Amino acid sequence: MDTTYNSSITPSQFFKSVVFKSRKAFPGWMRVASFLVVVVQYAAFGYLLSLALMATRGVPPKAVLAGAIVAMAATALSTALNHYAMSTAVRRSNYMAGRPSELTAGGEGITYRSAVATNHHPWSAIAGVEEHGGIVYLSLDNFHYYPLPYEAFPSVEQRQAFIDLVRARTGASR
Repeated sequence: MDTTYNSSITPSQFFKSVVFKSRKAFPGWMRVASFLVVVVQYAAFGYLLSLALMATRGVPPKAVLAGAIVAMAATALSTALNHYAMSTAVRRSNYMAGRPSELTAGGEGITYRSAVATNHHPWSAIAGVEEHGGIVYLSLDNFHYYPLPYEAFPSVEQRQAFIDLVRARTGASR
């Protein structure tokens, strides 16, 4: 028996889902390496600050201090602007966000329909399902997914039944 879930994910929910899934898409070593690069960068800023404060190397302390402050401010501004740009781009996305859609789970697999796309995925193409932050994520792989807000399910029991169905059909434990 096929079961259809109708939903419309808000731009804000879609952005949250992109952030959540993008963090999971990169291997742990890559996230650790990125963190270490930032630590080294700020250690270098600290070293420049200490040079400026101690003025032991013949470098004008005000110039080093000004350079360190400008570099730290530029890094912070770059990070904030990058986050703002990505947030704006995702929130303006019109593929899924703000469009009514339906997802049907049936004997042959999952079918997603909206005004701009119809996609069918056999059960063998579904990698798993998980919940986070009021959204059910139907994952095709580590990067591609269908976000279903909790509002798509008439009840908690039906949401859990959908999750159990996907896990049973895909063999995914999580």
